[in-house]
Amino acid sequence: MKKLRFVCFMCLMGLLACMLSGCDKDDNYVDLGLPSGTKWKSVNEIGGNMGLYTYDKAVKKFGDKLPSIDQWLELLHYCHCEKSKGRVKFIGLNGNSIVLPVSIKLRDCDGNVDEIRGAYWSSTPCIDSEYAAALVFGAWNGHCQPRCCKYSVRLIKNQ
Repeated sequence: MKKLRFVCFMCLMGLLACMLSGCDKDDNYVDLGLPSGTKWKSVNEIGGNMGLYTYDKAVKKFGDKLPSIDQWLELLHYCHCEKSKGRVKFIGLNGNSIVLPVSIKLRDCDGNVDEIRGAYWSSTPCIDSEYAAALVFGAWNGHCQPRCCKYSVRLIKNQ
């Protein structure tokens, strides 16, 4: 009985923390107070190859939960960024925040380690059908990248 009470207490504490941070109680999306109303998931997607996805697999698996390049740029424009080793904390207009890992071994189209920095797919294809827009840390903007590269995925929820 004591163990059950402890578990219930921990559930209530988790729910309270989630409510205070602006996330939905069932899926951990965080409201950063962005003009579009977009909510960002609190963690990267796992799965794929070490949590990395090609553009086509990301779009097929996550569909409209994958942010557009405009939503990534909105995040960069409206949030205050606190950079530290291996991560960037984005603090929204309302004080809520998410953390994005940026020290990730990216994979090129042959599966080789390309660089150690962060890159996240967007849902936005580029004019050349073999490329798609990704947010690449270091460059801090959207770049067209080969769709066969393996990058991280962070999901969003639209209003």
